[in-house]
Amino acid sequence: MSSIVRLWQKFQNTGRVADVQRQPRRKVTTAYQDGQLIAKHIENRYKTASDTTRATIETHGKPVCPKTVVRRLCAQ
Repeated sequence: MSSIVRLWQKFQNTGRVADVQRQPRRKVTTAYQDGQLIAKHIENRYKTASDTTRATIETHGKPVCPKTVVRRLCAQ
């Protein structure tokens, strides 16, 4: 079934097509862990995000995706 058909059916059933409000995603890391992550990366600025990810697994207790590392570094 195409998107247009689903959209049309939703409009016929409800009279509206707006999305419902959703809960925001939970952050994987805390503010403290973000600081640790940034400090780890600043130790060697030529590391890739994947290298920083591998180095922070022992401090966070669970893996953090490289995309998360890039987001945290860009947000500082």
